[in-house]
Amino acid sequence: MEDIEESLIDMFPNLTPGTIKSYSSKYRALRNKGINKKDSNNIEKVLDIIGEQKTATLANNLMGILQVNRALGNITKTQEEQFEAVRQELMLEIKNTPVKSRKASDINFEELIEFIDERIEELNPEDDKYFSLKHKLLQNKLMIMIYNSKFMGRGKEWYTMKIDMETPLDEIINSDDFPGNYCTIEMCIFKDYKTSGYGTLVVEVSKDIQEVMLEMLSVREDLELDMEQLFINTFGKPFTQTAWTKAIKKLTGYSINQIRKYNANKGFTAEERVAVRAMVERAKQMGHSLATALEYYYNTSDE
Repeated sequence: MEDIEESLIDMFPNLTPGTIKSYSSKYRALRNKGINKKDSNNIEKVLDIIGEQKTATLANNLMGILQVNRALGNITKTQEEQFEAVRQELMLEIKNTPVKSRKASDINFEELIEFIDERIEELNPEDDKYFSLKHKLLQNKLMIMIYNSKFMGRGKEWYTMKIDMETPLDEIINSDDFPGNYCTIEMCIFKDYKTSGYGTLVVEVSKDIQEVMLEMLSVREDLELDMEQLFINTFGKPFTQTAWTKAIKKLTGYSINQIRKYNANKGFTAEERVAVRAMVERAKQMGHSLATALEYYYNTSDE
């Protein structure tokens, strides 16, 4: 298949690497479904292949296919107008579709993890990009798993976390030479987090998360990528806050705040949630913090 990325860069020099990768993958996915280059510019034949996709997905895929055909010089003006006409109809449909509110209770972490495991199984070891693809999928799996763990944090706690499998745990916890957040694989040490006034948090890492971490780091070492940060972006650099937030939203379909709300409610019955809300209201009325209200609750007998 043609060097699609190079053609895109030549025609659209201002496109970001991520957009170029996105457009080329959409075009390749179409070709892999059995359509040839000659027919990839025919909107009717393209829709026969991918027309059943969700509206937003279809609109995005048509844009990628259109731009690649433009870059390859494989489309006439009339054909471009046909693609654009269909995309405009799709965009209008999206605009006029009421947005459904999504509840945190809809999150299914197990299903997301199972999907990634299937993707890993489908990888071809003979593919030149096998290890880079496997690393990305393992890291995605790890990101989902930590947001389903007993300490899921916000964002900074994780995208700034460093790996240290050599320094003794007590030294990392107590030494000023380790001011940030660290992971020894068995333990995660949090010193830099939003409510760090409560002191250093040391959280035991579950065995299943440890296994994914070790497998991911093994692949990363083979790729000769950064072994200092626990998580790295596509370019092998630490995540920024914005990039991390977008990555979690893309992986799960939910914002970090939505996931935190889900985890805060998980495991409580409706009656227990009502009781907590009542306690919050009582604390507000008395000018107490919820922590103070809970302290009174646990230290007051029913007599």
